[in-house]
Amino acid sequence: MRGEIDFQKFSQVVGEGLFADNVILSLIELKENGVLNEKEAIKRAKKFFDDVIDGERLQRSMIHSARDINAAKVYNSVQPITITLYELNKLRETIKEIMNDKPVSEQKLNQLDNFFSSFSRIKYQRAKTVLETV
Repeated sequence: MRGEIDFQKFSQVVGEGLFADNVILSLIELKENGVLNEKEAIKRAKKFFDDVIDGERLQRSMIHSARDINAAKVYNSVQPITITLYELNKLRETIKEIMNDKPVSEQKLNQLDNFFSSFSRIKYQRAKTVLETV
């Protein structure tokens, strides 16, 4: 039983890390080509920021639904990253600009890249820890 639970945690953490890596690859494509051909990672990033921001709000209130619980989990997953709600909102706005094919400054792209690089490193360390406990 313990092996199955650890494998499930490991799979989840690795999946979150791969998600972050896919966002970073999309940002690299956008920086290099000025165009983003595949927007799926960016769409997922927008939902991710929506959940993180909702999760932050839920930390101060009662959790009411399964979606609320998921948002709280996503919010907790970014806790090791020192970032304010204001900064999270700015990152989400940048994602929306990308989704709407608006020009985005290199500074904003770098901020997103830095965030998802940090998130990916955290997930890598977490996956490594989960593997070491098996």
